[in-house]
Amino acid sequence: MLTSIYCEKLSRRFLTFNEGLNTILGPRSGANSIGKSSVLYLIDFVFGGTSFIEKCADVIDRKGHFNVYATFQFNDICYRFSRNTESPNEVLFCVEDSKKSIEEFRTFLFQSYGFSNGEPSFRNLTSRFVRIWRKGNEDPEHPLHSVPSEKYSDIKDFLIKTFGYSDVFEEMNDSKKKQDALKSSIDSAIKQGVIVKAGKREAKALEKELHEINDKINFIKNDLTGYINNIEEIINERNLELVKEKSELLETKSSICNKILRLESNLNYTNPINEKYFYKLTEFIPSINIERIKEVEGFHSGIAKILKDKIKEELNSLQLQLDEVESALKEKTDIINLSVGIIDKPTQVVTDILTLTVRKKDIESIIAYTKLKEKVDGDVKEIKENINDKIKETLDSIENLINDAVGSICAKIYPEGKLYPNLKLGERSYVFEHFNDSGTGKSYSDLMALDLAMLSITSLPILIEDSIMFKNIESQTNEKIIDAFLKNPKQIFIAMDQLSLLTEKTRSALRRSSFMRVSRKMPAFGELWNLKG
Repeated sequence: MLTSIYCEKLSRRFLTFNEGLNTILGPRSGANSIGKSSVLYLIDFVFGGTSFIEKCADVIDRKGHFNVYATFQFNDICYRFSRNTESPNEVLFCVEDSKKSIEEFRTFLFQSYGFSNGEPSFRNLTSRFVRIWRKGNEDPEHPLHSVPSEKYSDIKDFLIKTFGYSDVFEEMNDSKKKQDALKSSIDSAIKQGVIVKAGKREAKALEKELHEINDKINFIKNDLTGYINNIEEIINERNLELVKEKSELLETKSSICNKILRLESNLNYTNPINEKYFYKLTEFIPSINIERIKEVEGFHSGIAKILKDKIKEELNSLQLQLDEVESALKEKTDIINLSVGIIDKPTQVVTDILTLTVRKKDIESIIAYTKLKEKVDGDVKEIKENINDKIKETLDSIENLINDAVGSICAKIYPEGKLYPNLKLGERSYVFEHFNDSGTGKSYSDLMALDLAMLSITSLPILIEDSIMFKNIESQTNEKIIDAFLKNPKQIFIAMDQLSLLTEKTRSALRRSSFMRVSRKMPAFGELWNLKG
């Protein structure tokens, strides 16, 4: 627990704290702007918070940057730390005389306060229940928000971890990540054309075609009794690959031959050429310089020679490519003929078997990937549904735990017959229901009841409640809330003023729990800077 703070900028430099309730007391008048909230922000600062730097910028502007020293005690061992407002991301571990990051300090607090693996971080839990004026989480309608803009998905994650259900979802989320990764890989491969997926109608057509191909192959096998022993050799994987390569070469050869025919036709075309056709030449001769042709003197007489030279040059290049393709085709054909013993076997039969088998393997691949995609998509959907069902079941359990605890607190602070608030954790949002009594005072006392409930049933180590939280609550209820604070063994830090509205018994208890008193004569930081000079 936190045992003390030392800050030379405070009017009372050394503050000591105890278990249970710790109070900073203000004047009877309830005067504001004397530093109560700033001191609470300073306490939050030594618990690893960051709000002091922004919300108390006026203190830093007036007093300059300063060190804050804090002493914690865990298992009868004292630990001292120092944090400076100018470099808030560093913390001095005084015993070790070493500076560490703020995250390392928060990890120290996480471990020292006995948080378990799988629980939310120290700040994720505590910051929600540090309710100081202007911090942004004082809204009694949204008591679980750390900041007003927080997403409900983050709040659900916080609740699941806080109440020890994170392990339940760890395996499910791991499975979901793996399936999502597999789904993403398949979708990417389909998008890039690496694999082919068929729609439902196309898949049925392909299955029908596959059935027909199998019938044809079986017919050939049954009809060629003399070659039945060589069927496996004919359709071996190497031959299938060679057939694909030969098909690609034939397509390339056809393309080159078409280009040659078009160029030879243009070679004989010697009539004057209209300028609008110049740019079409780039389709056949990408490197031709049209602008240069326009500038050549005697264009109408010289164009034929220039074109013929360029076309002949391109024809020579294409002829070389064609020779290479035909050579490769002959090589593939020879290898296929050699491997299947073409001299002893009918050419058409071999071609039919290879062609049908290649198509068969393509169809089987498409069908296999289509079924795989359907299965993976189905698995991802099922996992998501299971997770959503489990989240709903878990939130229902958490909701009941919190409402039972809130009910126990309300039974102590409300008179008999008063409606208790009720937390409803939905799928997309939550509601903190005050029922027919939604006045400001009741809403804030409901919020206090929720905070006390969370303090009792979770690892939450502290509460910080500003005076603004009490000012809208009727005095009788405030006394019951303070009594509940006094009975809780965990540390609670509050700011309180207008003690004259409370009974002497409660005033005495608050004085005994006080660690500092402030007023206009004795403001928290030694001076007031909100008055005209």
